[in-house]
Amino acid sequence: MQTHTRHTTLWSTASFSDGDDTLPGNLNDLTAHLCNCRQPHGRMHFLRQAGHGAGMFFLGHMVTTAVVLLLLCGLLSMAF
Repeated sequence: MQTHTRHTTLWSTASFSDGDDTLPGNLNDLTAHLCNCRQPHGRMHFLRQAGHGAGMFFLGHMVTTAVVLLLLCGLLSMAF
């Protein structure tokens, strides 16, 4: 005998027949959450952000970075 389970979500993004207006308490909670999320977390936040920025730069300039690295390796191999 096969049993079928039905998965239902416990939440929805639709308001259905409920009002779609926000309450002032909801907006205050959202503001507090966003302020908390935007604060730097930990002592290494600056280094993490700098590493992310450098990674995004090198990802956007992949060919240029590869050419520069190959030229540096060539120059170093000729020097030693």
